[in-house]
Amino acid sequence: MRRPVPIYLLLAFGISWSIAAVAWSAGVEYGGGPATVAVGGAFMLGPAIAAFIVRRKVDRRDLAGLGLTLRGIRWKWMGITVLLGMAIPAFNTLICWLFGDGLGIDGFGHTSVSRSMFLDQVTRLASEQGLDPDTIGGQLDRLRDLPLPGVAVYGLVLISALIAALTVNLPFMFGEEFGWRGFLLHHTRHLGLWRHVLLTGIVWGLWHAPLILQGHNYPAHPVAGVFLMVVFTLLLSVPFAWVRVRARCIWAPCVLHGLVNGTAGIGLYFTEGGDPLLASPVGVSGMLAVALTGLLLLVADPTFAKDLRATSPDHSPSADPAGGM
Repeated sequence: MRRPVPIYLLLAFGISWSIAAVAWSAGVEYGGGPATVAVGGAFMLGPAIAAFIVRRKVDRRDLAGLGLTLRGIRWKWMGITVLLGMAIPAFNTLICWLFGDGLGIDGFGHTSVSRSMFLDQVTRLASEQGLDPDTIGGQLDRLRDLPLPGVAVYGLVLISALIAALTVNLPFMFGEEFGWRGFLLHHTRHLGLWRHVLLTGIVWGLWHAPLILQGHNYPAHPVAGVFLMVVFTLLLSVPFAWVRVRARCIWAPCVLHGLVNGTAGIGLYFTEGGDPLLASPVGVSGMLAVALTGLLLLVADPTFAKDLRATSPDHSPSADPAGGM
């Protein structure tokens, strides 16, 4: 392992975990409020800050080799990145329906891509979060009056997630991706795809531990959630590495990350009665959806693994392999 990698990991974990430690010692508890959002946003900047420091002070190189560029972006692959980000929640919904409604496994609940399901679930979730029922009720009444089929509602939710991924979510996604798919991929791609995925997936998952232990993603299973998050990030590392290499920039994994985060709630809107460990974006259905996405990419683009390893450790954007399905 190259010397900058352990230094980078110590810094990335140290910065993020210190932010979490200070917040929790100050009494900030996980619950989705403004303070939690602020802590989560600051936490996510740790990998990028560490990457900037190590790249300039240890590598003593510029940042272009880490994908921080607007030159040489392959826009076709950026578009495919968007499609991938929308395919993952669609696969998740399909898997919930297949296992729950098709095979009758209770833990996967009942799935219906319908307007009535969406309205019922939004009402329930709003009530659980203590939102004003009159305000929510008025908004839902307006949606109820629109002649939209469930598929159209599903599409609108995806589009809203895309808009968020390209705007308000982008700086925070950059905080992670400039570290994991910028610096870390840059320094571990010579190991080959599977060793890169193994290292990055484990590191990425464990880095989330302070948030997971406070209730993020697996609120009823905080300890087991740390290990489940590692499995999830291991699976995610394949499509994230793919979009990074094929689009030749860090912005593609940033967009994909924003879409994965932004569409996480879709399962809650169209599936009811499911076990969170089975029928959720970070549960079994979500993991299978990501695994299916990664498998399809590897089958459709068989040169990807070779291209990732073949690229020089300090490549310029124009030196990236053309590759491609």
